[in-house]
Formats: sequence, C-alpha cells, structure tokens
Amino acid sequence: MAYNKKERWANMNYLMNYKEYGDTSNPTIMLIHGEFLSAWNYDLIIDQLKDRYHILLPLLDGHQGSKEHFISIEHIAKKIIEDINNHYDGQLALIGGLSLGGQILCEMLSIKADICQYAIIESADVMKEKSFVAKPKDQLSYRLSLHNYHLNRKQKKQYKESSKIDKEDFIKINEAMRHYVLKETIASTKAKVYVEVGSKEKNYIPSCTHIHHTIKKSQMIIMYRYAHGDFSLNHVSSYANLITKLMKQKNTRS
Repeated sequence: MAYNKKERWANMNYLMNYKEYGDTSNPTIMLIHGEFLSAWNYDLIIDQLKDRYHILLPLLDGHQGSKEHFISIEHIAKKIIEDINNHYDGQLALIGGLSLGGQILCEMLSIKADICQYAIIESADVMKEKSFVAKPKDQLSYRLSLHNYHLNRKQKKQYKESSKIDKEDFIKINEAMRHYVLKETIASTKAKVYVEVGSKEKNYIPSCTHIHHTIKKSQMIIMYRYAHGDFSLNHVSSYANLITKLMKQKNTRS
C-alpha cells in the first residue's frame, strides 16, 4: 500500500516512534537525528528526497515525541534493528546518522552486518577518551550543549523546543555518548560506509579516522571549514546529492 508524500506518524506497530515521508513503494532510507535535535534535523533534506524515496526518521528515546526514556545507545540500536527486521525484511537501502545518531548507526552496523546497503556516519565520536561532552552539573551546562551545533535562526527556535527534555534523560544521553566505544564487529559490515567529518571538528577527526580504518572499504571525507552538524543541517543539497548518488549506484549494482 502506498501513502501520500506528506509527513505522518508511522502507523505500524513499531518499537520506536517514527516520522514517515514518501511513497512506501520506493526504496526506504532512514535518517537518525543528533542529540537534543529531532526530525527537523533533516527537514530540508526530506523536501529534496521525499518524491523519490520512502524516508523514516526515528524519534530517539529521551527526546520529545519518543516512546520512552533514554536507556542506552545499544538499547535504541536493537529496537531500530527489530523494527527493520519486522517491517522491512531486515534491510534498508541507506541509513544516515549525525553525532548520537551516528553512534547508534555504528552500533547497528556492529550488530547486524547487512542492516543497510549504504551508511553515512556523520561526526560520531567512538573513541575511549572523549572531551567533546562534559558531564552536566547544572541548568547552565544543560543549555550550553547548543554550542555543539551551528544553527540558523529557525533551527535555534526548533532546537529550543526539541531540547526541552527531562534532565535525567539529558544526563543519561551525555553519559552514554561519553562512554560509547566502537565495537570491533563493525569491521564485518556489508554496507558501503561513508564517514563524514568537518575540518573544524578537531575532537571528532581522530574518531572518524578510527571508524574509517576499522571498516576497511569505507570512505572518509573531511569537509573543509565544516563545523559540527554542518553537513546535514546547513549543507542540505550536498547531503541530499550524496544520498541520490549512492541510490544510483545501488540501482546500477542491482
């Protein structure tokens, strides 16, 4: 059954809440938003892609619109995998993820080697030693996480709303991100993996290099003068064009 191309809540019995766009008869891609963002992370990208692809955006645990409080990166990854297994025959055409979403994507690739044909990992920190996330001690640090993203005026307004989450969820998300380490099993992934990081993200470049070296046939791109989240938040045409390029490769290989 094909649906209209407007935003809607996924109407099947998923473990996660999802925003859904596009015709279900088209190839399905999933985009996983960053910490303290929401589906709007990919709004402009969706506008460029929804006529050609079926798009799923999970609302991550602990964030506005989610089904439950945040437990762990691993817990979310397993739930998304189960949803894909139950409703999409165990594989999507492409999955992309930013920051926390990138960590979740890494975990998914580590658990299920064939979860997707293509993966775009953007600005994910998976090293044992981290400095980019400080443990929040008060309401001031609770709000200062905004500095991680370079947002325009509209995005700042959206962020203000989507970041109004339970403080305990905020602390747990920060702790999970600080302690997440790449699993060695990701080396066995069958996906074609693209690792993206901005040249201004000095704390993330070693981590993304580690992902690239662990996944032997992956490609890594350091994007000149890009800051954290710039690729999917502020260079939407470039991001959408990469997805389109990969989908064309998929069709050629099929």
